This record gives sequence, structure tokens and C-alpha cells, in this order.
Amino acid sequence: MLSMINKHIDEVERLEQIVVDNAEGILSQIDLDKLLENPREYLTGLFNAFVTDHLDEIEEAQKEGERFGKSIVKSST
Repeated sequence: MLSMINKHIDEVERLEQIVVDNAEGILSQIDLDKLLENPREYLTGLFNAFVTDHLDEIEEAQKEGERFGKSIVKSST
């Protein structure tokens, strides 16, 4: 079971690193004038673009969580 948990953690960390690397890129491109002009609209647009760009990773993380949960239940029965 320990190897199963380690494998799950490794996969989650891999996905997390992809998102973190891309988030740092977005932060460096923020247009402060547009942000100050209309923070809600600007941040909503950034968020939507970020989620759209990372939909594959989000879906993959969801599937990984489901696989992990099923494997835990299966190993405990």
C-alpha cells in the first residue's frame, strides 16, 4: 500500500509542478494598468485563461484521485 501512496503523491506533484510553472509565467505578464482599471474583470479573464490552459491537468488530477480512492477501497476490503 505504501508504494501505491507514493505513486499517487508523485503523480500529484508532477501535475502540481506543471501548474506552478505556468502560474509563474502568468504572474510575470500581468498588466498592472489593466489590473488597476478593472480588477474583477481582469482577474476573471486571467483565471478563465489559466483554467482553460490547464483543463487537461485538472481532469487528469481528478482521474488520478478517483483511481487512488478506488485502489484504497479495493486494498482495504
